[in-house]
Amino acid sequence: MTRYFIIVGLAMLLAIGCIDPYNPPEIESSANFLVVDGLVDVGAGNARVVLAHSQALDEQSEPLLETGAQVTIEVTNGPTFSMSETFPGEYTAWNLSINPGDQCQLRIRTASGKEFLSETVTSIDTPPIDSITWTARPGQLDIEVNTHDPGGNTRYYRWKYVETAMYQSPHLSSYIWDTEENTVRPRTNEERIFTCWKTTPSTNINVFSTNGLAEDIVSRHIVQSLPSNSWKLRLKYSILVYQYAIGQEEFNFWTELRKNTENIGTIFDPQPSQVTGNIRSVNAPGEKVLGYFSAGSISEERIFISRDDLPYSGFDTGYPSCNYFDVDTLYMEEYLNSSKRALLISAVTSGPAVIGYTTAEDYCVDCRIAHQGTNKRPDFWE
Repeated sequence: MTRYFIIVGLAMLLAIGCIDPYNPPEIESSANFLVVDGLVDVGAGNARVVLAHSQALDEQSEPLLETGAQVTIEVTNGPTFSMSETFPGEYTAWNLSINPGDQCQLRIRTASGKEFLSETVTSIDTPPIDSITWTARPGQLDIEVNTHDPGGNTRYYRWKYVETAMYQSPHLSSYIWDTEENTVRPRTNEERIFTCWKTTPSTNINVFSTNGLAEDIVSRHIVQSLPSNSWKLRLKYSILVYQYAIGQEEFNFWTELRKNTENIGTIFDPQPSQVTGNIRSVNAPGEKVLGYFSAGSISEERIFISRDDLPYSGFDTGYPSCNYFDVDTLYMEEYLNSSKRALLISAVTSGPAVIGYTTAEDYCVDCRIAHQGTNKRPDFWE
């Protein structure tokens, strides 16, 4: 009997080996759809629209940006505002006179002559954020938003965030080689590379509806979760949360898109199924467009979380390949005869004389390399 199962198993493996892999049409499709992410911030009087192109699901490269387009915002019975391309594929406008309740449309004319128009959207006023709180749970830290609309007019919410973490490299570099003076000297404050800040915007889709609730109240809705030992929490962490009031159609759009992207990435990544939105092609009505254009005010709130505030310990350093004790000593003659690329940590002395310097790998000394951070302290930092 055992021999029978072995023979059958081998036969099945051989059969499986002869099956050609099948890729669904969505994966192999090379359709090049326009992707639009557009928002008018009525409170600040500005607008931002990002234009890119869709990709096949198995595509690994960055999405192709739509550059050189003419992008305008048309207010019903009002003015038309032109947007400027500030970065490739990103169009912005400032000092817009659009008020809550105004209706407007987004019009796009690409460099190739195609024209796209959004449905007419009504600007929605967003209630303020009541508070941003956090809860320390076993293994993770949850960042939560609290808000409410006493008039019960919002019901549909969306959130984004930008997080900033302060971190430090394993080694403090006190000296630098001055190429102009041809000598070693102490670093200035502007040249210090021990402490950095890493700022990262959210990429997830976060929406919530209070439709099934008696009151229009959002309580402790999680906008971000971090591992309890995250390097982002090791010193000091800040998160700026943006809140948007949206309509039911937009809520349905983001909810459906979240189902597609929660294991993939963002709206600009390949989609396993087609989710359209409120933008249509003018000169080719059957052409598919992905994205959404909306208008409304934005509420925001920032909090800081210090290491001393947390019950956790044993934070990740963020430098898995760096050892605090892994340093080299270059004596003065060795250093002067070298390429002088080694980053200097501290001076090695013999009596009053400096006879050399300790050095380490640049990744373990220059905090700007790790996490692609900056040594420029943010203006908002406490």
